[in-house]
Amino acid sequence: MRPHHRQVTVAAVAALTGGVVAMAAPTAAKGLFAAGNADKVDGYHAKQLSKVQYWGSDTDFDNFDSCPYVTVMKRTFAAPAAGKIVLNGQVNAARDGDDPDPAALAVRILVDGKVATATGIARLVNNSVREASATTIGGAKVARGKRTLKLQASECTVGMAYLVSESMTVTFSPSGGAGTPPAFRGDGH
Repeated sequence: MRPHHRQVTVAAVAALTGGVVAMAAPTAAKGLFAAGNADKVDGYHAKQLSKVQYWGSDTDFDNFDSCPYVTVMKRTFAAPAAGKIVLNGQVNAARDGDDPDPAALAVRILVDGKVATATGIARLVNNSVREASATTIGGAKVARGKRTLKLQASECTVGMAYLVSESMTVTFSPSGGAGTPPAFRGDGH
């Protein structure tokens, strides 16, 4: 093939290829970027796939000495769809300075009145400092709509606790597993 014919052939192939790409591009783009269900994954809207919420409080509970559980933080959480939630709660505390005896603080979270976390325990022996954190974690299946979350605390020993701050975090997903939290055995909790 002579050099002139090679240049014409290359130009013709390039033009043909460019035309095919140009004609196919709108169809390919429509299929990739303008899909009618691009706002959903497995039937869920993007806002239903995940939700995380955190609450914190510096409410003091002085001379805390209640064996029955007491709600130290109450919040509502709107589940965007039926699914599962993972919960984490924490209460920072110290042994109350008004009582020389050590204390043990137990915490848990209830979802719509049902225990959804394992009991977290903190042993409190020092006087009136942010000594320890009682942390609890668990999960629950939920229906779409508002759920009531209660972070609760209990102190059943001869001492008293001084609660200095409380927090809860909830993470939602429409899929995954949420088992039953283990029961705490001992100290009447």
